[in-house]
Amino acid sequence: MDKNSSNMDFCTKKKLKIKDSELSTKSDTEDLDFLSGFTQASRQDEDTSWRGRRFDEWNLIYVNSGELEIFPEKSQACIIKTGSMVLVAPGYVRTYRRNSKTSLLFFHFKMNGHIDSTVKWKVLQAGFFIYTPDCKSRRRCLAALQEAHTLAIHRQRGWYNLAYSLVSTVIHRGNAEALSELDNKALEEAAKVLANLSLAPDMNEVARLCGFSRTLFYVKFRQYFGVSPRAYRENHVFRKAQTMLENTDYSLERIASEIGLNDPFYFSRRFRILYGLSPSEYRKRLKKA
Repeated sequence: MDKNSSNMDFCTKKKLKIKDSELSTKSDTEDLDFLSGFTQASRQDEDTSWRGRRFDEWNLIYVNSGELEIFPEKSQACIIKTGSMVLVAPGYVRTYRRNSKTSLLFFHFKMNGHIDSTVKWKVLQAGFFIYTPDCKSRRRCLAALQEAHTLAIHRQRGWYNLAYSLVSTVIHRGNAEALSELDNKALEEAAKVLANLSLAPDMNEVARLCGFSRTLFYVKFRQYFGVSPRAYRENHVFRKAQTMLENTDYSLERIASEIGLNDPFYFSRRFRILYGLSPSEYRKRLKKA
């Protein structure tokens, strides 16, 4: 990475001599499609900048401490803070800058043929992706990356495929969390539709808008909100009924009609199941209070 750094190690396979421009270090390598390195925080209180290389490969960087600034060519700068990871796609020219408090764990690798994945991390800008895991996921990701780095250092038999597998698990974990976040946003939008009493939503249509089948929509909605979509809708409908019982003298027939129920007897039965009292008993209790 930076030209004058002495607190950096890196590793690849053996045998073919190559000058690695990004590391500014000579190394005996073979099949240079998996390279790992670690830069420690420096005692010198100064910023260090360097120009990225190896643009035909993916670049994964974990910011272990401090922060890393990335300056893509002709694009807005990105700041990656402690505990976050950035993944750079092949073909994107960039310059890096770190301060004395920054330590990084980084990898260069090929995606095709090794990692069966399409990156779904949050997009910083074209070709640059970020993943900031929670504490539990961060520990797991860091453990996997540290093991991949150690494997590449010692290069014992079988290290190559295992190192790739460990990096792959980190990418997949980021993908899963990104998709889960998108799912949750879709479910929250669905909840807004269900809570809108001026609409009469069709559950199949709501599920489709979320990108789920009806069955999967019900499963995910219950996992996220703790109740089924129909129960969620019913709770909002009957809260409106409660409000009318408290603040109006409307008949039960009218209240039932106002909340979209044509059968006042069904309305009374469901109200008793939900609140333990009939609508009439509920209203009488309010008047006594």
